Amino acid sequence: MNTYAFLHKEDHTYRICEDICKMIIFAQHDIIKQPPYGKIDLICCRNMLIYLNPLLQKKIFATLHFSLNIGGYLFPGPSENLGEFKKFFSETDKKWKIYQNNQASEGIANM
Repeated sequence: MNTYAFLHKEDHTYRICEDICKMIIFAQHDIIKQPPYGKIDLICCRNMLIYLNPLLQKKIFATLHFSLNIGGYLFPGPSENLGEFKKFFSETDKKWKIYQNNQASEGIANM
């Protein structure tokens, strides 16, 4: 598949084509206070968790795992560690620390 099929060149930059934009939701979400979204294929939360205490990090990783579809991707920051949640993910890119959800969230209820 050609990656550039999803992009349109505009001046000196690229823009995602409109058909793809219609399938994407870009939203701010207070993961600490608001209930999780569900059925998500990709979560990017770069360099957010390193500023939180370990207990809150654990709660947020549980929420992120619950929100992801099986086969969905989690893209945390390079300094963030999945800890005990790593067993629920496969690392698909070591350099960029991209993880794929490989297990339904029922398995984390007792954590």
